[in-house]
Amino acid sequence: AAARAAPPEGGEARVELALPPAADPAAPSWSGRVSARPDAFSGDDDFWFSLRHRAAPRVLVLHGDPEFFRAGRGGWFLREAFGGARSTLVGREADFLDSARWEEADWRRYGAVLLADARRLPYGLPARLGAFAAAGGGVWLVPGAKASPADLAALSWAPARFGAPRDAAEKGLRPDGAFAAALAGFDPSGAAVDRLFELTPSPGARTVVSDGAGRPLVVAAGHGRGRVVVSALPFDIEWSNLAAKPFFAAFVEAGLSEALAPAAAADGVFSARVGEPLLWAWGEDEAAPGRVWARGPDGRRTAVEVRGRRAVFTATEEPGLYELAAEGGGARRVFAVNLDRSRGESDLTPHPDPPWTAYGPDALADGFVAQVYGQDRKGWALGAAGLLLALEMLLALPLAAYARRPARPSPGKAAAVAGLLALLTAAAGVASAQQGDRFVWTQWRHGAEWDPYPDAADELTTWLGQITSVRASTKRRTVTLSDPALFSSTFLYLSGRGAPPDLTDEELRRLRQFLSGGGFLWLEDAGGGPPGGFDRWTRRQLSRLLPEGELKVLPADHVLYRTFFLLRGPSGRVRVAGSAEGVEWDGRLAVLYTRDDVMGALAKDALGRPLKAVTPGGEAQREQARRTALNIVMYALTGSYKADAVHQRAILDKLGAAP
Repeated sequence: AAARAAPPEGGEARVELALPPAADPAAPSWSGRVSARPDAFSGDDDFWFSLRHRAAPRVLVLHGDPEFFRAGRGGWFLREAFGGARSTLVGREADFLDSARWEEADWRRYGAVLLADARRLPYGLPARLGAFAAAGGGVWLVPGAKASPADLAALSWAPARFGAPRDAAEKGLRPDGAFAAALAGFDPSGAAVDRLFELTPSPGARTVVSDGAGRPLVVAAGHGRGRVVVSALPFDIEWSNLAAKPFFAAFVEAGLSEALAPAAAADGVFSARVGEPLLWAWGEDEAAPGRVWARGPDGRRTAVEVRGRRAVFTATEEPGLYELAAEGGGARRVFAVNLDRSRGESDLTPHPDPPWTAYGPDALADGFVAQVYGQDRKGWALGAAGLLLALEMLLALPLAAYARRPARPSPGKAAAVAGLLALLTAAAGVASAQQGDRFVWTQWRHGAEWDPYPDAADELTTWLGQITSVRASTKRRTVTLSDPALFSSTFLYLSGRGAPPDLTDEELRRLRQFLSGGGFLWLEDAGGGPPGGFDRWTRRQLSRLLPEGELKVLPADHVLYRTFFLLRGPSGRVRVAGSAEGVEWDGRLAVLYTRDDVMGALAKDALGRPLKAVTPGGEAQREQARRTALNIVMYALTGSYKADAVHQRAILDKLGAAP
């Protein structure tokens, strides 16, 4: 994420940056840097950060009645509360599972289990629920509409005993604890309970919700290291109107909060100043390693012994990110080390005459070439040569022509010469704007999620310049369809997860003009899952953009797969499609569409490590994804060059010998 802010006169400016989704949702953590405007003292232009948050506990909803999700039943209301196809309304995500399949669930993923249709339970489930709560999880027991006290007797460890169901006609709820806080903005007096199970709380249990007559509706108590909540009535509309009330989602959220045991504080900011030691300590209930490996910003690794369940690393002379990893793999922790900023910014005054030439990190390669070889002036040289040619043509006219004609040249000839000179001058300027003969990664800014991997393009263009003869710019260009720079490159890339806004008629015209002039468009769905909003948007817009073309799966022998590397098909960060699609136009591939998140395999974090795991093929698949991306760029530059017959024998021989 990036943002700009100009500090006011004599003051400061606060900038908020949105962090991307955590790489590991089960243990969300972030590390990286924020860069300020460069000044005369560059040592404090970068601020390094490392932080970690608790993961929001996920909920497992178990049910047994085949009609659980029918309208009016508890499952229908619960699925709506958890968002259905939209975002959740209770602050937590949930998975629904038939209680007969409870052994298939990975219970380690969940912080709470909601048994939403408790009646005759499958063998082993009551004991598993009790063990889950005793180990620190949360359990919420909601009886089924067809349950009997005998069916629920197996839940003997619950904080209340179920009695026979009885009729009731009292209105209103009396919440307490988390329920009182959750329902504070609502009016629970309109809730009507028609039927409920008699609850007899166990010693030490607490009634957190009562009905209008004071009878317990929700009872909670601790069980081992976790907590158990028991409800007296199902969520079906025949028992009460609770699920139809506006506060039902808040009621469910309060019940889950009551069931979840208070977690140990896992939030933290791991930072230190230059020169201060880094401390990593383990609690008595944690397994401490024998030693850890520390890696500093320079990449060097140092072994640190663990003494007294503490590891102390003292070599923090340079600002940056320091990673401490337990020996043998597993746990790791990243620390951010910064200069002492207690006195504020060191110097905002630019140097009056610096004895150096300043280049940004993204322009180092271009700056080096410019200093060694000079500036690229081929465009202006071409314009000057054309001007001299035009003058020579004028001087070559016979003198007799001047004697027979008036001294003033004809308006038509003057206009032609002026037009020729203007064209040559414009060509020289445009050629200069094209950055010479370098490939420039051009990315289309469209929609809110157009840039999921900001650094992946730099990774690819650097590799492109290393292994091919293509001169590639290390600085990408971002454009919109209304930007004149759109036509400064033959390559255009757009990535996203959700559906961007539909294209206007003017945008369609500009994009079609780009493609008709020889441009190449690469569209990529970075979601890495089933077809979603971006996939539907792509197919809809392409049918408007190129109605005469059809989006088809590229065959395995397409020239795209042999423009540089010999590939048997496309690869990406994931393997959800396994093939690429494209639109052929005027005998060439004008639009390419991929769904396996190719560029996601090239993205790296602030420490230079791969940002996301590659599945299912691991690092071998990541390498194939890199080759796929490079082949796509080479196809955009060379077209069907490798399809010429002169290459066929060599390509067939290599494919035959390829593993």
